[in-house]
Amino acid sequence: MSQLENNGLGGEYNPDASAEWDRRAAEAGDPVGRFNHGLNLMRGHGIGQDEELGRKFVDQAAKDGLEIAKRLQGADYDLDEVTPDADNWRYQPLF
Repeated sequence: MSQLENNGLGGEYNPDASAEWDRRAAEAGDPVGRFNHGLNLMRGHGIGQDEELGRKFVDQAAKDGLEIAKRLQGADYDLDEVTPDADNWRYQPLF
């Protein structure tokens, strides 16, 4: 559901709804949900920005064995490591 909301598939682009789906998945213990929720927090995309808390979610996803989370840790949390710079426009504040 997060991907649908984040990409405007089947409806309008809705980063807030996307972030909420990621949060719910993270709270349910899903490693991909934890990783995505962490990214959202680090960027402030669809949710208030909290880089420290975002890193904690990424760290938990890495501890759960998610390779892309380990890759982000290894890049010192440089978000360009896991998302192409062509998408940077999407993660800019809307205000």
